[in-house]
Amino acid sequence: MIADRPEDYIHLAERQLGIMRQRNLFFSQSRLFEDTPWELLLEIFVACEERDFVTETELVNTLAAPRSILHRWLDVFEDCGYIKILRDHGSRTFTITDNAREECVSFLVTLTNQSLHLPQPQ
Repeated sequence: MIADRPEDYIHLAERQLGIMRQRNLFFSQSRLFEDTPWELLLEIFVACEERDFVTETELVNTLAAPRSILHRWLDVFEDCGYIKILRDHGSRTFTITDNAREECVSFLVTLTNQSLHLPQPQ
């Protein structure tokens, strides 16, 4: 599959998240292998592709990281220009910036292109 529609990108991001979460099932000390910022950005990407924004509560409920760590990364993402805070939704609500979305899409397409060129198991 070569991604060319928003639902393709959502599928690719969800697949990446699934791989990360599956890995954690095999290691009893899975916190050693966490990649919280990447997982957080992918969750924001997927939510914003589906409905334009995501609430802080949704992110806290979805990710297996302490709220304090998520807050820290959300602040970093905002400082880096990856997300914007939408203040008109009551609680903290976020949307991904166009630049961050483009970077996520580019990365996900790269993953797809790499998997097309991997040798197939015999």
